[in-house]
Amino acid sequence: MDRPTVLVAAMLLVAGVTWLRPRWAVALLLAALPFFTHHPSSFPTVMLIVLVAVLQVAYAARARPSAARAWRAISGQPLLLLSALFTVAALLSLSSLPLASIWHEHAAALDGQPWSTAPARLLQWVLLTEVRREFPITSAMLELQAFVLALITWREARASSAAAVLFARALALGAVVFVGLGLLEAFGATSLDTLRGAASVYFREGTLQSASGNPGWFSQYLVYTLPYALVILLGTAGAGRSLALLSVATGLMVFALLVSWQRGGWIFGGLVVLYVVAAAALLRGRWEGSDKATMPQLVRRTLSLAAVMVVLVAGAFVVWTAKAHPGGAPFDVNAYLVRLRSIADADRLAYVQAGKMIASLHPVLGGGHESFAYRYRMYFEVPGGPFHASTIRVPEAASAHNVFIQALVGTGIVGALLLTGILVAAAWTGLRALRATDMPTDRLVVVLAACGSLLGFAGYGLVQEVFYVHALRVLFFASVGLLAGAAGDRVTWSPRVGRGLWAALGVAFVVHLGYEYAWPGPKRLLAAGEVTGVHAEPRAPGDERPLWSSDWATWPVPKDATSYVMRVRSIAPFPQELSVVACEGATRRVVLTDHDWHPIGGRVEQCGDDGRLQLRVKPTWRAPGDGRLLGVLTADVRFE
Repeated sequence: MDRPTVLVAAMLLVAGVTWLRPRWAVALLLAALPFFTHHPSSFPTVMLIVLVAVLQVAYAARARPSAARAWRAISGQPLLLLSALFTVAALLSLSSLPLASIWHEHAAALDGQPWSTAPARLLQWVLLTEVRREFPITSAMLELQAFVLALITWREARASSAAAVLFARALALGAVVFVGLGLLEAFGATSLDTLRGAASVYFREGTLQSASGNPGWFSQYLVYTLPYALVILLGTAGAGRSLALLSVATGLMVFALLVSWQRGGWIFGGLVVLYVVAAAALLRGRWEGSDKATMPQLVRRTLSLAAVMVVLVAGAFVVWTAKAHPGGAPFDVNAYLVRLRSIADADRLAYVQAGKMIASLHPVLGGGHESFAYRYRMYFEVPGGPFHASTIRVPEAASAHNVFIQALVGTGIVGALLLTGILVAAAWTGLRALRATDMPTDRLVVVLAACGSLLGFAGYGLVQEVFYVHALRVLFFASVGLLAGAAGDRVTWSPRVGRGLWAALGVAFVVHLGYEYAWPGPKRLLAAGEVTGVHAEPRAPGDERPLWSSDWATWPVPKDATSYVMRVRSIAPFPQELSVVACEGATRRVVLTDHDWHPIGGRVEQCGDDGRLQLRVKPTWRAPGDGRLLGVLTADVRFE
């Protein structure tokens, strides 16, 4: 079947199941999440976006949840409140983007187009890559979608412990099936090329990544879902058999992490495994009629369970190293040893340094949610950017490769603090549930599993981005909602705290707008003495061919200049309006309706040491085959 047919069939299935069995629909979606761990500009991601939207619409029509009750619940539940604030902060951060310019650009492109092209245009927008300024807008909208799903999981898990266990089991089962299919492919029993697709996929022969679009995202997903294997302990097979099944499932995922070629998965997967083993040892005390185990008992149980897992993983690794891969090359153990030693030489420091530099220009609410790639390209790679002369460079600028630095760049200090607050609230909620003597065992297991997932997020997030991949973002928010729902009212805040935090976010937004547009304003983005916002072309010295501007271009004004003159030309298929001003002088506005060259000039007034001639263009456009944002052609810029 072709992709549209598959998408329509999946939409009908999700809508039907949601209407008949809402909880099973949520569980089905959570189980299928790993198969959508693909690049944000890929068909699997678009499919996930559509299916989550269908589920949410069908759920709202079926359950008709009360908005007033949801608001009251959010105000008193720390995890939900902080998640809501983080989501709103992501939306408010978009005010740092040139929204008017984006609107003019796309409105001009849509002018005269029939409404029947709207779905294709929307799909084209969603598929825009991370270097485009539209990407943060899409990402913020998807964060809102993920938060709404968190509310659904919270509502169902709070109402029924059976729903909470169902969701946790779905996540665990999905991860096990995901790994199992990858192993079948590795041993030549099947091929997952159809599920992986060809677009935006990185596949390393000889490693394991199943149907994921990247082995890093495969590794991340396993680390975040590994703690949900704890729900195996709620089976009816008895304590001994349940522990054996837990050992097998955990060992399987640990082995998959081991052969995924991901250093972060090795480190933080190991930490999460220790958490799972310790949690299982604690829970075993409840089966024996004791709520609290002594430290020697806890250590003994933990070590014995860990030993079983080590034996299982070692055995699987021996089988793996002995086999031949589809390409015929034997597994290279030495390559893994070199990879292991390279942990000390990781390149993440450059991302932290670059992220802090970008965040210094947008400190309050950031430069736009998930905007690292867009801002890095603008500030580090474009000539005239504020950090173009810096020696700091990152190997691959699709993201900050650190979820906290990515949040700092995209949503500023406010967003980074809120994200950290969510994780702290999750840990506090887990501790309160663990200490409660009246906590039902099934709910406690789900709470410990969700806490372990968020622990993995906090650890792995130090070396890898999360919200860049929508499936991982949905998993994060689903874990937050599941933890809040399973824990119930173990941790609550008074309405006064909620009102205070919302008021603080409002004040931060006002300060953010002042910093972005009043003082210091856009001038903070200009490198002293440099031409900015002009697409440089390789040329010989003295070559005065025309140069393209972007939506905002500036030229330094010499101290003794009294006037300026330049030539401009539009090649856009629609009229473009130019606004030109030198320092504090009068603004010249010109509408270009043809493709001829036009002279434009004016007086230079009240220039200081770093005076600027500024040219703004609306709407901008993108020529076919040219991904750059183009304004007008400029030539012969002179000051007299």
